Amino acid sequence: MEITQGNKLSSKTILLFFFSLFFLKSFAQKNIDSVAIFKMWLYIDMESIDDSKPNINVFKSDSLYSVFSSIIDIKINKMDVTGFKKNYSFYSLEHFDKNNKYVQNIFYKRPLSHFEKDIFFIGQNNQGARQYIIVINNDNGRSYRLTGFNNSDFLNFLNDFKIDYNRNTTNKRMTVKSFLKNYKLDSIDFECLYKGLIEGGDIKKYPCLKSCYEPTVTY
Repeated sequence: MEITQGNKLSSKTILLFFFSLFFLKSFAQKNIDSVAIFKMWLYIDMESIDDSKPNINVFKSDSLYSVFSSIIDIKINKMDVTGFKKNYSFYSLEHFDKNNKYVQNIFYKRPLSHFEKDIFFIGQNNQGARQYIIVINNDNGRSYRLTGFNNSDFLNFLNDFKIDYNRNTTNKRMTVKSFLKNYKLDSIDFECLYKGLIEGGDIKKYPCLKSCYEPTVTY
């Protein structure tokens, strides 16, 4: 981990070296660690925090992730779903419950230093999404961010899901329309996600795209 503070930087420089192929493949094992996968996505998503830290030079790497993972504990919930096969598991990490009451599901094993807070602290905003949600394919270990993050992998998930379904089913082929009609998850509006991502990600029109950091939207 390398962090530089001071006036030596004339402009913000952030080099994001995401995980090596070997590191990513480590999740595609038979015994899938859903907590570790969730931590990985939280760490990757935290690049947005750097936008407000112009005097910090951050090199994201496997070793930096290891520090992050060793410091943080999270409590995630396996979600009830309708229509999906058992090889797909959905997990959530709540910041706020349905009554907008703060829920502590993120824990730090020790006090963070000033610099660690800048890099590792996971903030929350009760005006944004109330929870993070991911889905994991238990057959191959692939995982996808759905809601609550700064980016959503829903379109990638939908494409892979259709391929998987059509490869293993001889009946009517899966289409976007049939997916949106037959597959439900109480906490996610799949149709909102699909249309919002296709049309460019306007959170005013498609509030399902809000991240957990999202400020208040004024209409």
